[in-house]
Amino acid sequence: MKFNVLKATLAGLVFTVSCLVNSANAGLIVSGEIRNIDGDNDSAIDDSLISQISFYVSAGTSLTIDSLVREINNTDLNGDGEITGFDNYMRLFAGTSNLTANDDYSSVGRDSLHGYDSLINYTFATAGTYMVTVGQLFYSEQEALQGYDTNRLYNNRETGGELDHGDWRLTFTANGGSVSNVSVINGVSQVPEPSTLAIFALGIMGLASRRFKKQS
Repeated sequence: MKFNVLKATLAGLVFTVSCLVNSANAGLIVSGEIRNIDGDNDSAIDDSLISQISFYVSAGTSLTIDSLVREINNTDLNGDGEITGFDNYMRLFAGTSNLTANDDYSSVGRDSLHGYDSLINYTFATAGTYMVTVGQLFYSEQEALQGYDTNRLYNNRETGGELDHGDWRLTFTANGGSVSNVSVINGVSQVPEPSTLAIFALGIMGLASRRFKKQS
């Protein structure tokens, strides 16, 4: 009886891990913010951070990177109680080579809420680690790679005021192939990695197994 219960418990945990991994690969989500910084070390906070997000894809992956930067309709992306919004611009890099870029993407009703929310579709012939950048308005490849836009302050387009930062959220969706290891390079990542979830669940499975053995 106890063995059957253990089998059912382990099967449930394995199924849960599988669902978490498959769900994450179908739509990995990471959040962050851009803000005013002193990027060029001139003792003036007059530069705008450009967020850099790295990720890994398998060969042949067709990837959609969908941004949400306008917190309209009181959509608070990170629960900080503030409503922000900016005109987003995204670049995609392989090393220091700019593969593509996108400014405004007019089709809303996806993860997006506004035409200022950029979107990138790209098919990767080669497996590896790539980087996408999120910043305000147009910025150069050099600025994307250095991680800040020189002498440009953040402009809060949603509610106005004196806010010095804007929240963003990216959804990575693999249509064929896989995407993993999404991480904010120059900020704090809020995405739960599938491998972390799997290790946690396997640890629970091990503890459950030991407990049933002691009781039998």
